[in-house]
Amino acid sequence: MKVTKTQKDDGSIEISVVLEPSETKKHIDAYYKKLNKKRIPGFRPGKAPRTVLDNFFGGKDAIYTEIATDMVNDVAPRAIDEQDIQFIENPKFEPLPKLTDADNFNFTLSGPVKPAVELTSYDAPTLKIPSTKATDEEIQAQIDMFSSYYYDFEEIAGRAVKEHDFVVLDFECTANGEEVPGLKDDERLVELGTQAMPKNFEKEIIGMKSGDKKEFDFSIKGEEEYAFIGADTIHAKVALMAIKEKKAPKIDDEFAKRLGAESLDKLKETLRSTIEKEKEGQIEDLKERLIHEEIGKRVKDKINRKFLDYTHGVSLYDFYNNLQSQGMTFDQLLASEGISKEEFDKDFKEQSSELAHQSLALDAIAAKHGITVTDEDVDKEFLAAQDPEGTKQKWIELGRMSEIREAILRKKASEWLKENAKFEELKPGEKLDDEKKEDKEKDDKKKATKAKSSKTESKSKSDKSKSTKATTKTTSTAKTTNTTKSKKDSDK
Repeated sequence: MKVTKTQKDDGSIEISVVLEPSETKKHIDAYYKKLNKKRIPGFRPGKAPRTVLDNFFGGKDAIYTEIATDMVNDVAPRAIDEQDIQFIENPKFEPLPKLTDADNFNFTLSGPVKPAVELTSYDAPTLKIPSTKATDEEIQAQIDMFSSYYYDFEEIAGRAVKEHDFVVLDFECTANGEEVPGLKDDERLVELGTQAMPKNFEKEIIGMKSGDKKEFDFSIKGEEEYAFIGADTIHAKVALMAIKEKKAPKIDDEFAKRLGAESLDKLKETLRSTIEKEKEGQIEDLKERLIHEEIGKRVKDKINRKFLDYTHGVSLYDFYNNLQSQGMTFDQLLASEGISKEEFDKDFKEQSSELAHQSLALDAIAAKHGITVTDEDVDKEFLAAQDPEGTKQKWIELGRMSEIREAILRKKASEWLKENAKFEELKPGEKLDDEKKEDKEKDDKKKATKAKSSKTESKSKSDKSKSTKATTKTTSTAKTTNTTKSKKDSDK
């Protein structure tokens, strides 16, 4: 197979492929072998001559046309990949020539490819990053979190049960004269308002005092988790043993010992070390993200719409695959994030545009600094596979090795930038640009909500004012009418 590529005036790439008769013969033989596996009247499987097959399947010309199409579909991806080309749209094929046994078979295809861009600078950037040192506030936040797990309860005396109280109950519930599974216990600690018990049951508990006993019926209609009972009304006997409240533990050496530390100081040392290790693990990813964001901003050229659409499509495909692997639907994601489809589409479009800029910027960095991909680099990528050689061969057959080489090239460019970049620690209180952007978006949202609320209130006042004026006008008219009537009556 001989493959050549040519760059056209519009920036697209044309690929020409020449297959010699020895290569086309392999495809022809394979196709006839496949046809011969089918049932041909008068012949055992695999024994029908080609002339019989030609007549049975519509003639030699029709068969060779099918072979030519299949051959191009098989060869084209590998021919494209051999030239390290990735089309950003489906390539267009020139009309295929007639396939013969004795002649070369030539075909041509062309399509748009990713553009090359220029940057305002090809140097590694200087960036600000947060410190990896743990602050006293972060350590205290961890201690506070642990303290919420190791709370105690104190009994409250002299008042009735309120919403969200913790109560200790002896209770027994029956439906149709039979005990209800799960609704009978002694000295069970229940937090009201957490749906641990039927809501109408909890309503009956509110107002009771320690030592009170109560017998009542309550409805569970509409509460699906209790549908198994098969009744709408349940009878309950309850004794309120105690009312309790959470008591946070005292943060001292004794508390530290409950967590396995010798003392409070030792606990803080351990937490400091843990926090700093976690930050150090995260900082490398943060450096990479900040570098990519910075070089993406350096792209001088306006990126064409075709590549932006291509990047958006690839990103969306990956996004939905990841979503599916997590067992989540798109609607569930929107609900969990609290955003609309329109907001998602807008954000995703912005992110894919940023990715397009960053990807092309990494390609430009690699070209400028002579970063290349070796065969050894490619082989390393497949070492993690269970069958490295077999997996690599599949990628070759699918014509996707250019994707591997591209990913490796961008990774090496990113590593070069990280090795040569300079990093400065943020000053206390100073924030990263994306944190500033997030704060601004929150402020803008608050202002928009406030403005909307103000507008609604203003409209309400305006409507009320109009109503008042109308009432005043009606009252005034009524007074005039009554005065006129009185005057007439007086004249009489």
